[in-house]
Amino acid sequence: MTMTKTRLKFHLITLVNLQAKFIIIPTPLCQANRVLDIYTYLHQEHMTAEQRSGHGQQPEKIAEQKIVEHGSREPLPLLGISPVNFFRDLRQAGWRLPWVSEPGIKDMLKKEGQPLAEKLGEAPLPTEFGDWTYMAFGDYTSGSHHELLVLGNFQEDSLGDGEDVLVRMHSSCRTNETYHAVNCECRAELHQAMSLIQEEGRGVIVYLEQEGRGTGITGKLAQLNGMFGWIDGRIDQKRDPETGERIDTDRAYKEAGYPSECRDFDVAGEMLQSIGVTSVRLLTNNPRKIAGIESVGITVTPVSIHISPDNEIIASDLRSKRDNLGHSIPEEHLIIQPGKAKN
Repeated sequence: MTMTKTRLKFHLITLVNLQAKFIIIPTPLCQANRVLDIYTYLHQEHMTAEQRSGHGQQPEKIAEQKIVEHGSREPLPLLGISPVNFFRDLRQAGWRLPWVSEPGIKDMLKKEGQPLAEKLGEAPLPTEFGDWTYMAFGDYTSGSHHELLVLGNFQEDSLGDGEDVLVRMHSSCRTNETYHAVNCECRAELHQAMSLIQEEGRGVIVYLEQEGRGTGITGKLAQLNGMFGWIDGRIDQKRDPETGERIDTDRAYKEAGYPSECRDFDVAGEMLQSIGVTSVRLLTNNPRKIAGIESVGITVTPVSIHISPDNEIIASDLRSKRDNLGHSIPEEHLIIQPGKAKN
C-alpha cells in the first residue's frame, strides 16, 4: 500500500452544487478510478438546466434516488468530464463554501466509525512562552491541517494523567496573528493563553485552521470588505447609514451572505482525546467550543479568558459576540484600555 493510501482512508468528492448544498460521496481509494464516473453520471444524467441554475429538486432527493451505496462496485458510465475541471470544482468548493461541504464529510466519517483527523507527526518547539511539543494533524473533512502545542516533552508524560488539563482552543486568524491587524484580539488571546499555561506548568493549545470563523479565506475577505472602506487614503470602519453604529464582524458576514459563525469544534475534541486528555479546564467564553470538546466524552470546566479592547473596533466586535453569539463577556471587559492588550 502506498503512502497516499495509508494516509488517506477515503477519497472524498463533492458531486453536485444545488441551492448552496453539496452531495458528498465516500469512495475508497481502491475505487478511485470510479470518482469521475460517479460525478459525471450524476451531473449529466440527473441535473436539469433548472437544477444547474440552483432551483428544482433538492440534493437530498437526488442522493436518495441515484447514489449507489458505499462500497458498491456497480459500473457507472463515464461521460467525458475533464479531470482538470473536476478537481478545479472540488478545490473551489473547499475555498468558497467549506461550511457547506465539510459537515457532510464529517457525518459520513462518523457513521463509518472513522476519525475526523489523523496525527501527522510531532517535534520539539522552543518559544517565547517556554518549550513545547508541536504536533500536526490532518483533517479528513477539509484536507487542511490543525496543530497541538503540548507544554513540555509529551513523550516524557508532560500531561501526566490527562485530567483537568488547562486548554485553549484557538482558531487561526492570519490577519491579526501575522499581519497585526487592529480589528480583533486573537493574537493577544493566544499569547495570554500560552502564558497562563506556562505559569501552570501543564497544558495544551489546540490551533485550528478555521479562518473566517469557518467560512474560509473568501468569507473573511467578504467580512473585511463589509466592515471597512478607504476614505481619503485611509481605512475607516463602515457605519450604519441610519443609526451611525459601527458595522461589526457578525453583521458584515451576514450582509455578505455568509454565516457569522460556522466553525465545527468536534475535531478538537478528537485531537485532545488522541493524546490522552480526559478532562479539561477550557480557556474560553464561547459555549460552542465547550460543546465541541464534550462531544467526544471529555469533561469540560470553562475558564474565562478576557482581553480588554484597545480600540473601538474591537470593543464593538466583543459586544457583538456577547449579544449575537452568546459569548460570556462581562461589561467591564468591554471598556477600552489603550495599550493594555497584550501583544
